[in-house]
Amino acid sequence: MSQVASEGEEMAEDKVRILFEFQQRVFWESANLFAKGFAYYLAIVAALIGYTLTLKLQASLQQIALFMGLGSSFLGLLVAWVCVRGFFRVLASMERTGRMLGDELFEAMGLEEFFRQWRSIVWTYAIGATLLALMFATATVLLLKRLGS
Repeated sequence: MSQVASEGEEMAEDKVRILFEFQQRVFWESANLFAKGFAYYLAIVAALIGYTLTLKLQASLQQIALFMGLGSSFLGLLVAWVCVRGFFRVLASMERTGRMLGDELFEAMGLEEFFRQWRSIVWTYAIGATLLALMFATATVLLLKRLGS
């Protein structure tokens, strides 16, 4: 009977391990997509601002380009915060899955500290992305005001 129980426990541990690995892959793929998307956003906004500053365009075309940059900044900010919320949800799910192995093993493996550090990293990226988007939005607004005067 104990052999059957230990086989059942092994299967349960294997399922938890598979679930944890799946969640970890989801987290990494999402983070990779976020990084690529934010780099794309930065390239678009930098190109729009650079385009309006270096070329002699009509004021109306410059305004259109700058409004596109401003809209991209706000959309980028929205997408960034939706992604950050998703990262926190995946991390919480991974933590719950890790705790299925038992609190002793969870603590022995240092997973509590691991998840605390990753939450700090996600917050750091969220704040950095927010500040960058706000910086580009501010620059765009200032350029729009300069065009208006």
